Amino acid sequence: MTLRLFHFVAEADIERFRSTGGAAWSPSSLATEGFIHLSFAAQLSGTLEVHFKDAERVLLVEVDPVAVDDALRVELSRPPEAFPHVYRAIESAEFLRSWVLERDANSEWKLPRLRPADSEDDPEGVPHEAPQA
Repeated sequence: MTLRLFHFVAEADIERFRSTGGAAWSPSSLATEGFIHLSFAAQLSGTLEVHFKDAERVLLVEVDPVAVDDALRVELSRPPEAFPHVYRAIESAEFLRSWVLERDANSEWKLPRLRPADSEDDPEGVPHEAPQA
């Protein structure tokens, strides 16, 4: 079974992500670190706590693991955890679906309940449509 892969887009970058015009997504980490940070489903809460503790809203996007397999590495990142990294820009067509995440009344992130089959997610993600160039 292939594990599902996810990427967070910071609130300041959501509009840039959505308006790529068909171009590949290349967040700043690609230029500064050489890869794009991803998380497995079980790591989402921890990633939000560590990297988005002051954010009010983020975009969670699911990445097609088969499509990025050529550039995917799972590496030790926050010991003892290993995280998926993609060593190239991610093409718009390689994103499967997305969720806008916001905090609830208690300032906790409202994460979707992710299942092995995406059709059983609660709520289901919004299918990603690649922008027309």
